Amino acid sequence: MEVGEVIEYVITFPKTGGARTEVRLHCVGRVIRSTEAEAYAATLDRYEFVRGKS
Repeated sequence: MEVGEVIEYVITFPKTGGARTEVRLHCVGRVIRSTEAEAYAATLDRYEFVRGKS
């Protein structure tokens, strides 16, 4: 991935307490840093909750 490239990713938060399902976020951001070891940092510019069974 190149710095500045737009990416989409999903963050999944596990079930907690009395929750019935895990919470998932569909995110859009940009790569802001990368290393030779293929580690990346990205922004979170937009997100939406994903509904559905998990």
